[in-house]
Amino acid sequence: MKLAYITGAGFAPSPVWLDKDHRFFGFAGEISLLPAGYEKAGPQLKKVQEATEAGMVRDVSRKFLSPANRTPTLIDDVLLFDSVAGRYLPGRAVLIVDGRYKQSTRRDRSTRLQAR
Repeated sequence: MKLAYITGAGFAPSPVWLDKDHRFFGFAGEISLLPAGYEKAGPQLKKVQEATEAGMVRDVSRKFLSPANRTPTLIDDVLLFDSVAGRYLPGRAVLIVDGRYKQSTRRDRSTRLQAR
């Protein structure tokens, strides 16, 4: 059996198991669909999937550390939630530096946000 992923059908890749001829064998998860006689393999297949997915997430997260992704980014016209005051702040400009929130201000072309 071989673990494969279907992409483009949802927000995240969906794991499926293929047989030796690369045909659909089944899938394992909270609810599994496996051929008769393979039901007990479900939990082990799920563990393999989870380990593989952890590696995939790690690989994707490393891309966020690349120099191109550390460029300061300004997102304009944001509806920002102030969790301390418990209210929404419409029309904000939010500055992201090194992948983290740096500051925000009212959306105003005359206001300058400092990236460093």
